[in-house]
Amino acid sequence: MAELTLDLTARLTGDADLARMLSTLSSHVIPAAIEAGVKYAARSGKTLMAKELRAAGVPIPSARIKEDLFVEVNGAKATIWANAKPVSANRFKPRQTKAGLALTFYRGQRTLIRSGYLQTVRAQRGRGKLAFKPEASRPYSYDRTRNSPRKGMQFVFGLSVASIYLGGKHHAQIQAAVEQRVQERLQTGILRALGKASRGYSATER
Repeated sequence: MAELTLDLTARLTGDADLARMLSTLSSHVIPAAIEAGVKYAARSGKTLMAKELRAAGVPIPSARIKEDLFVEVNGAKATIWANAKPVSANRFKPRQTKAGLALTFYRGQRTLIRSGYLQTVRAQRGRGKLAFKPEASRPYSYDRTRNSPRKGMQFVFGLSVASIYLGGKHHAQIQAAVEQRVQERLQTGILRALGKASRGYSATER
């Protein structure tokens, strides 16, 4: 697992609506509102991240991206964890060419794995062809009696969700977009919680 650090620190200054609400509430309400905002933002974190990865041209389906994202909320702090295990090459639109196996890690950009190939595996026939490449250090197990054993096969993987977000080609763009969207959700969540608290105090005063 890899920790994806997102800024979930509430910015409670410089906003007229927040300042007005804060002036009418007691201090013990504010921490509770911040926690409510963090939960609201964290709940949408996986969806926001999947959307921004897709917008940056990553071809992995949103549902598959979400499978590798995990959210942990602890009071006023939230952390998003991502699986660092590489995603199967089959999620990166593999295509057989004369030169080898072509993969699309980002929309409009092809990566060539020379001598790579697609092969139907009987046990995986329902999932179509899988991507492989020769592995010189692993001789073909059935060629032990040959003077020159053929090369073995190695399953081809693509990138992991964690590597795309933390150090991929567009990681700075993706991180900035995700952090901005999460911050907007955080602000909205805090405002909603403060609004409910403010209405509650008004009703009590009456």
